[in-house]
Amino acid sequence: MEDDDLPIEDRRYIDEVKHDFLMQYDNDLILKDAPEEIRDLFITYCDELCDSGDMDALRIKGYGCYGGNSVYECDFKTSAECMERLWREGGFGYAANTLGYIYYYGRLSDGIPDYEKAFFYYSIGNTYGIIESGYKLADMFMHGYYVKQNLDMAASIIEKFYGESRYRFEQG
Repeated sequence: MEDDDLPIEDRRYIDEVKHDFLMQYDNDLILKDAPEEIRDLFITYCDELCDSGDMDALRIKGYGCYGGNSVYECDFKTSAECMERLWREGGFGYAANTLGYIYYYGRLSDGIPDYEKAFFYYSIGNTYGIIESGYKLADMFMHGYYVKQNLDMAASIIEKFYGESRYRFEQG
């Protein structure tokens, strides 16, 4: 209450209020049309909550930096740091999948792939049941990236996903 006379950007809020603010504006189309003051607050609150380990803030910032959006520029290093915390501390398998893509396409090393790390993170994503991770593992076996080329293994992985996806499709 004592901050009511201050401009919004100078007021103090508890983390729960900052988190609710982030969730309200967690949509790039909304942020794109939001006033600059709102976008600035979004960045400030997101960064503060990331520092305190808030999983939603780490997800928002990590994916915002992955390709860039209306509030964060593309920054694969920051994205990788957020994703690492998300899967290790929050058990968010899609973050491991995203790390796989970062290393597979060499986003941290001037386009030079790190297939060993990509394989590691895709394996984690696959363990979480993320189809994209399994698909990329099959791709790595097919081409022999980091692993010995094994077309039978690649085919087996793809057939497994085909069977599961077909069953789910047929069940509606």
